[in-house]
Amino acid sequence: MIILLSLILFLNLIYAHKIFKDWIAPPLLLGYGMFAASLIATLYYNEWQMSSMLFMSVLILGGGPLLFTIICNFFNKQGYHSFVKYNIDISKLKNPLIVLNLLAVINIVLKIKLYQNAFGSFLNFSELIFAARMDGWSGENTFRFPQIVIWITAISTYFSYISAWLLAYCFITKQKENRIIKQLALIHLFIVSFDGLLYGAKGSMIDPWIRLCVIYILMRGTLPISKKILTRIICVSVVFILGFKSLTALLGRDVEGKNNIDMFAVYCGAQIKNFDLYMHGEKIYQKSKLWGSNTFNSFYIERNLKEADPGAFQTVGKYSLGNVYTQYASFHLDFGTLGVVIITILIAIISMFFYKRALLDTKKINIFLLLYSELGYCLLMSFFSSNFTNFIFRIGYLKAVFYICLFTFLTNKYLIRIKS
Repeated sequence: MIILLSLILFLNLIYAHKIFKDWIAPPLLLGYGMFAASLIATLYYNEWQMSSMLFMSVLILGGGPLLFTIICNFFNKQGYHSFVKYNIDISKLKNPLIVLNLLAVINIVLKIKLYQNAFGSFLNFSELIFAARMDGWSGENTFRFPQIVIWITAISTYFSYISAWLLAYCFITKQKENRIIKQLALIHLFIVSFDGLLYGAKGSMIDPWIRLCVIYILMRGTLPISKKILTRIICVSVVFILGFKSLTALLGRDVEGKNNIDMFAVYCGAQIKNFDLYMHGEKIYQKSKLWGSNTFNSFYIERNLKEADPGAFQTVGKYSLGNVYTQYASFHLDFGTLGVVIITILIAIISMFFYKRALLDTKKINIFLLLYSELGYCLLMSFFSSNFTNFIFRIGYLKAVFYICLFTFLTNKYLIRIKS
């Protein structure tokens, strides 16, 4: 069954690319993650006992992405083009980026100090991160950052969308006079990425770089991506995989007796097996009377209507497979098979709304391009959990959109000038 699933997801990728002819259209982004996870599960056929996989699991995990592609195609209009048509002056962004980077670094140091005060100065970095994460998971929530720290973090995070755009623009235009801006923007993304590690999640570290890739590819339009850029992306990916165990250890997780490849496989493929375990009747989340409590988990936590639920950790043989089940587990648990269909259609409509507007030519920064870059990350991580619904359907997302729009407006109006 797992081989059948991998075949369905592979054919879906071919079908989606034939329709959109764009490597980061919504169906492709969702399809990459699902196919990669299924392929890894196939490679671990014996270790994870994939022979017991149910046909219903294949139907949902394979049919969901295929339905998503079909719905997206209803809103697809042919036509793809380059964005970098204008020669603009971005030199005024130098000082704001310097100030922002300094504030962000100070903020990180302050966070670490606050962790030490709360959980013990005798703990090393990894132990501090793990202690903070467990405080949130346990529901105790004894630790809270001061409001000033939260504000600085928010400003840095939301402005990183602008930094990603600036970096992509510099990569594409290769203008020597923008070298300092490119360096400052790159430093800012590294700082934001490291700041994400302080919350104990690998996804927060990866997020800025996925956004950069989405923005970069869309801004290039039909221009070919150079072999140099592709080589760098491949090298970074290989380094990430080879360093996965070390990164996991840095976050305070137990890595004793585990090898690097198995750990990476669990992170990027065990969700398929975990979903099948759920379909076999395994309990995965605590029962809740709240409507759509798992699909819209972040909304309810944000409104203090429920506590964070890390979910049940699954094991097969000697393999610990983690506690994530793909986005379809949440949809199915809350609304059944029909709910999987309805939520999939809803996500497809929202994704295409932002994607089509991200393709529009603008003289300066296109706000929809920035917003779609984050949704692109959520779609890519659909194999992991219900990132999309938990990111979009919450009050915090409206705040994020407001601040990203504000920074984009201020940058376009006061910090970017179109050269004559």
